[in-house]
Amino acid sequence: MAAKPLPPTGVFTYPGDTQIQDILLLPDGRHGLALFRIGSVNLWSVLVYHWIEIVAAIAVCVLLLVLNHLIRRPRRVGKPYCRRCNYLLIGVGDTCPECGASVAGRNRVTGRSRRPRFVLVAVLLGVVVGGYAVGNDRIPRDGIANSWCLWLSPGLYDWAYHNDQHWLTRHKSTRCRVVEIDLADGAVTRTLFSRDGIMPGEFALHPDGTSFFLSQGDAVSQHDLGSGRSIASLRAADVGVTRLQRVTVNAGGDTVYVASMDHRVWAWHPVDRSREEVVCRADWSGTPVRAVLMPYRDRVVLQGEERIWVENDARSEEEIGSHLESRRRSTLHDLGAQQRVASLWLGREVVRVSEDGSWIVARMGKRFGLWNADTGEREHSIMVPWAVRNRPIFVIGADARTVVLPKYGPSELHLWDIETSAWAGSFTGPVSLWFRARLSADRTHMVALGLNVAGGRTQFKIITWDLPP
Repeated sequence: MAAKPLPPTGVFTYPGDTQIQDILLLPDGRHGLALFRIGSVNLWSVLVYHWIEIVAAIAVCVLLLVLNHLIRRPRRVGKPYCRRCNYLLIGVGDTCPECGASVAGRNRVTGRSRRPRFVLVAVLLGVVVGGYAVGNDRIPRDGIANSWCLWLSPGLYDWAYHNDQHWLTRHKSTRCRVVEIDLADGAVTRTLFSRDGIMPGEFALHPDGTSFFLSQGDAVSQHDLGSGRSIASLRAADVGVTRLQRVTVNAGGDTVYVASMDHRVWAWHPVDRSREEVVCRADWSGTPVRAVLMPYRDRVVLQGEERIWVENDARSEEEIGSHLESRRRSTLHDLGAQQRVASLWLGREVVRVSEDGSWIVARMGKRFGLWNADTGEREHSIMVPWAVRNRPIFVIGADARTVVLPKYGPSELHLWDIETSAWAGSFTGPVSLWFRARLSADRTHMVALGLNVAGGRTQFKIITWDLPP
């Protein structure tokens, strides 16, 4: 392990409540694709929620204008006045000497007592104020009308977020964006995809680096990296589900694997737009828990949960009995042959996979186990004495050789070299939690995603390092 952690070459943050869900390194290693979720204020929802105040404010303004008109235009009862300028028309002809308007017919008005009108305006003003006071907490404000329209303002949300304006931030909506980032300075060079009001799942890069695939929840789409335009898409409704969650592509780039919220998996072929279901409910052992797709491979790890009866070790004859216990069973499936390859003894641990799909990684107490993605056999065990119990650790392997492990306490990332079974480097960064790391193909650059929690606020960061030769 390196004696001194390597400091970052770049630390990049973005405005407001920008959440960085994932990042992919492009083939040049100096640019990346980042999946942003940007918080915005839905102005339509603000208007609908405060419709009572808006109606009351309009009514009060109208009544105050009428009251102002009565006060500023006094008239003696029975005397003629110009309607336009309120000039007293005594001893004048058909033209007002003040404004020059014709005062024949409707333009000549007769003064009346203002008291009844004052009373009427005061009564109406009291009705408006009293009605608001009574109905403020009784009339519903949230409903289907709040989602009729998306009128988003990221700038207003950024201001409200930093100034604790919760009456605005409670009307948050999300804009999903896929952007290209120059990793030298963190600048967003262009936006390749933007859509409001969706909860994106995952995205993956085509093996040749010319396009990317994005799970939008209601669809999975392929986008050209040069123009950003959509090339092909698979809708959730086409396969009879409500939400598509995970997506990856095989090594040939001709088959895209898509998993739904109910953990079924489809093989989608964007070239001819065909599809077939390759994992169904019958393929699971017990209740489906998670389907982990292997990048660039025709493989999936199925984590199922089953409940079995376990006999108790009784202390006395009265305590003899049995109880239900939940256990997870994981299997490795070949999606091309649609058959099981091996059983994986992973327990209830969260499964991660390496970036190139070579390894299946899961935490086992104070160790990490690495399973070969082709055979399903565990080939490596890595000690992590700093691991904190019941705290998740996200692991990403850059390729078949290297695994990146975050260390809690000091905010460090450690590289484990699989070939030499030794630590290959240590890196620092100003974050409280790491959740993603990527290495360039030539291992000269590394980029990681993390978040920093301070003062009750969460700030996502992109951090880069230039690796020594």
